[in-house]
Amino acid sequence: MIIRIIQGLLLAALLLYGSVHDIRTHTMPDWVWMGIAGAGFIGCRLHDLPSMLLGAAAVLLIEVPLAVLLKDRAIGGAGIQLWAGGAVSR
Repeated sequence: MIIRIIQGLLLAALLLYGSVHDIRTHTMPDWVWMGIAGAGFIGCRLHDLPSMLLGAAAVLLIEVPLAVLLKDRAIGGAGIQLWAGGAVSR
């Protein structure tokens, strides 16, 4: 249970930092989404990996074409990074 608390606090801190940074600069450092994805692996068992990676692939297959097709840039690179990182997290 303590691992879940640590994982939740880490995810919350990364999301808060990423959100504030994105609001101020309209950019997202790469280490934020990598940290979110990495936090998903905390306490992960081997049999959880296929579904986590499948979730990330599904998000990317949906989000990347939407970002390309939407000319008004409703979905930016930071959004795609956060969605993919979050898809890997459990």
